[in-house]
Amino acid sequence: MKHFNLLMTAVLFAIGTNAQTAVEDSVELGAGYANSIFYKLDGGSKTSADNSNWDLALIANGFGTTIRINGSSGTELYVYPNGDTSAWVSVDTTGIGSWEQLNNSDANWNYGAFDAAAGSDPFDVGWGIYNVQFHFITGHKIFIIKLSDGTYQKLWIKSLIGGEYVLRHGSLDGGMDMTHSVVKADFSGKNFGYFSLQNHSTVDREPANTDWDFVVQRYRGDLGGGTYYPVTGVLTNEGVYATEVRNVDVTMASHWDYDSDSLINTIGYDWKDFDMSIFEFVIEEDLSYFVTDVEGNIWHILFTGFAGQSSGKVWFSKTLISATGINDVKKEINVAVYPNPSTDGNVSLVFNLEEDEAIAQVYNMTGKLVANHTFQGQGFKQRNLNLNGLSAGTYLLRLQTAQHVTTNKIILK
Repeated sequence: MKHFNLLMTAVLFAIGTNAQTAVEDSVELGAGYANSIFYKLDGGSKTSADNSNWDLALIANGFGTTIRINGSSGTELYVYPNGDTSAWVSVDTTGIGSWEQLNNSDANWNYGAFDAAAGSDPFDVGWGIYNVQFHFITGHKIFIIKLSDGTYQKLWIKSLIGGEYVLRHGSLDGGMDMTHSVVKADFSGKNFGYFSLQNHSTVDREPANTDWDFVVQRYRGDLGGGTYYPVTGVLTNEGVYATEVRNVDVTMASHWDYDSDSLINTIGYDWKDFDMSIFEFVIEEDLSYFVTDVEGNIWHILFTGFAGQSSGKVWFSKTLISATGINDVKKEINVAVYPNPSTDGNVSLVFNLEEDEAIAQVYNMTGKLVANHTFQGQGFKQRNLNLNGLSAGTYLLRLQTAQHVTTNKIILK
């Protein structure tokens, strides 16, 4: 394996540039990539979480509506096509093999498999309809979900009111029918709360969102052309920026020459490849990542080894190249976007701005900045964005203040 040589390169790079000494580290996911490892660059803390004991991830921030599935465990999600929620008792999955499978985005935490079910109604969030006046959501679709044990259940996200999700799930034959709630406040300070349909219980598996910069785990990655496949890689946290520098000697690479972005899969899985001639993973050469962590520090990351599914171990080095010295607790910005999807390019933002200024930046899915607006004032605000010059598609909205960054999706139709 090449991890030894690459580690030596990282050390020589640190010495040759008078940077701080490179720190060698590793994380181990376990056999079969059983766990997720949440990693914090400053201090190197590691939080291990079982990656098989949950089925749904429900966004925990104030105005968020995103619901993701556990794609790493073989979970599959489909919209039931034969009626609205009145068909709950009589669901029939004949022909499910021809139904469209819904997937999480691996580029944005705020676009889950349930979001992909959004229809033409501008207030459709995928699993329910957003009430503009009272700011709650009523579920209007039945989903069929295949769980990791191979069984199928019917699922109805009934509502999101006052920070409480209510969901109903049951066996297809009606032998099991249960209703549960997931309360956002129970996961305060975290990106998602989790729920196990198999165990009928909530799962608290994430560290606080200020306590990790990236997670190493198994997930379903978009290989292009709408093809999703299980991969093992690195996804960055909200508010973390990453830059990839490819085909440049790591001793010469500089983050100043490249734009950073907030796509969570900038690092992703393609820093390694499987060499069939030697039947082991090798690490891509001349590949650097520069990561701006949740506190604003900038790190040079080099991956140096990957063991594969036998242990799921990943080796890497990190070099601190810029320290902010900022240790203040960051304030959370809660943002609601509506209508979303937008049919005319006009959207409204509702947010609780506790600082004097916020910058709203809109990026397309390739990471290109396509719109930039500055808002000023304090307290809860409603501001409008005119994006009718943009083509139809999915965009990322980054709302940033001096102390915090949060990202939401915007869909234009």
